[in-house]
Amino acid sequence: MGFKDIEKRARDYAEKMSESRKKEQEHSELIAAEDQDKTE
Repeated sequence: MGFKDIEKRARDYAEKMSESRKKEQEHSELIAAEDQDKTE
């Protein structure tokens, strides 16, 4: 296992994390919008 392998894995992992964080943000925005609909 060379340094390049570790670097690539770290980059792949970082991309996965940022994508899942984006999805979570979109999801919480959807929930917030639904909550607003209920209160109006």
